[in-house]
Amino acid sequence: MNIMCDGAGTRLFYRQAGTGTPAVLLHGFAASGAQWTQTVSHLRTRHQIIAPDLPGYGGSQIAAYGNGPGLAPQVRALAALLDHIGQPVHLAGHGFGAAVAAKLALTHGDRIASLALIEPCLFHLPPGTAPRDRAQHREILDIEARLRAADRNGNPHAGMRAFIDHWHGAGTWDGLGAALRDMHASESAQVLRDLAACRAETWPLDQVSRIACPVLACMGAASHPATRRAAELVADAAPVACLKIVPDAGHMLPLTHAGTVAGALGQLFALAERGVGRGPAGPRSLAAENNNGIGGGTEDD
Repeated sequence: MNIMCDGAGTRLFYRQAGTGTPAVLLHGFAASGAQWTQTVSHLRTRHQIIAPDLPGYGGSQIAAYGNGPGLAPQVRALAALLDHIGQPVHLAGHGFGAAVAAKLALTHGDRIASLALIEPCLFHLPPGTAPRDRAQHREILDIEARLRAADRNGNPHAGMRAFIDHWHGAGTWDGLGAALRDMHASESAQVLRDLAACRAETWPLDQVSRIACPVLACMGAASHPATRRAAELVADAAPVACLKIVPDAGHMLPLTHAGTVAGALGQLFALAERGVGRGPAGPRSLAAENNNGIGGGTEDD
């Protein structure tokens, strides 16, 4: 068991496997570091994989809320983890974890060797101006409102049913065992806090241009338009970036397409370790490598 605490008393539990350059993987809403188990099995031969439970989930406990706006408590805990690791890391996040990873890259960029944002939940970014974009943004807010109302009425199971089915696919909740449904219901308040934290972020999209390391934005072709749009925006804004679209995939790529995700991450890590993106020709070099696999194609899982 690996446990560490940040200066504010937040306890962070993390899983560790493999040897090589360190890579930190951040899970999404209502999950834990175990979300990455299949991905880790592909990457552990070349990398030391560190998969924490984000504060408030699994074995990690958050000391206090209100110690800074938005995602400040999560970023503070993970910055302490980076201090503990003691060298630059490859950083990947999924969903909520991608929002945390993006903020960490903006605030601690010198510690990040490469950045992968998979289905990023960057809910603070304004929606597009088209009516369809605004309707899709309202859909995200409506799911949060249903979750909040159910939690307030003492029925978190109903709220988490709506939330899980929205992101994992209709009928997912009914396929879960009773113990897992109870666990997710117990996470309802934490999910609400994290949704609010995502929306409370204020950094503008143009700040992504400050991220010096290579960036991979990854999305499922059949996922929610809000996360697809966020991935596209990041890929356009980052100076050294590529966009990977996984056909016939939804939001839960680390679970449904673990081999594809691991393959893309492995290529990104290798490019970063070769120095791609760190010199004046970086953007052209990454674009050329993109044609060879990061941004296109899939692998069988």
